[in-house]
Amino acid sequence: MKLAMKLTIDGLLRALRWQAHDLAEEAERGYRAEMRVRRAAQDQRGMATRRMGEGDDRTGR
Repeated sequence: MKLAMKLTIDGLLRALRWQAHDLAEEAERGYRAEMRVRRAAQDQRGMATRRMGEGDDRTGR
């Protein structure tokens, strides 16, 4: 009986570890997607700022 209980508890702990691992991976994927969106927005703002700044360097205008 003790052996059966030990195997059952071992299986339960393994399943919980896998579930925790899967949850952590899912959270990391969400974090990465959020960072991609932020970088894209920063790139767009940076390009607009550079375009506006380039017009200021022309002489005679």
